[in-house]
Amino acid sequence: MRPVSSFILAAFINLSLADEIYREIDAEGIPSYSSQETPDSDSVKVGTISTYSQPKGTTLRESNRSGKPSAKATNAYNARITEPNGYAAIRNNAGSLSLTIVIEPVLSQGHTAQLMMDGAAIQAISGSGTVRLDNLDRGTHQFQIRIKGADGKTIFNGPSTIISLLRSSILH
Repeated sequence: MRPVSSFILAAFINLSLADEIYREIDAEGIPSYSSQETPDSDSVKVGTISTYSQPKGTTLRESNRSGKPSAKATNAYNARITEPNGYAAIRNNAGSLSLTIVIEPVLSQGHTAQLMMDGAAIQAISGSGTVRLDNLDRGTHQFQIRIKGADGKTIFNGPSTIISLLRSSILH
């Protein structure tokens, strides 16, 4: 079977928008498609075309008629640890680890961010940047960024990043 070129495929897709589609097979057995009927062509049934409409984007702030942010204003945050990559193994005998953190957009007034390690808050962070942690226990740890609203309730939990810290034991 000969491969169908992208041009023929694109033409077929465009023809699928027509009322009727006809297929004609030449002497070499190669089909061609057209919206015009010929004596040697057969009608082709084309199923319904499935379409997908992307939902409207969420707004970062909800506004009232005065143009000022309403009391219900919320931010759509994206907070993550970009370095080291997840499932990294870091060897540092002092137990030091540097994490690069990205928080987008900038924290709104009253919102706070915390660096979580193994489910417990270990450090408040004010925004994107690098955080250095010292004297961590060896082993595998789960890190995450949590953002809380002015009322203290969690409004965003970033994805977990799992990092293994390799460190010499005092016993060995």
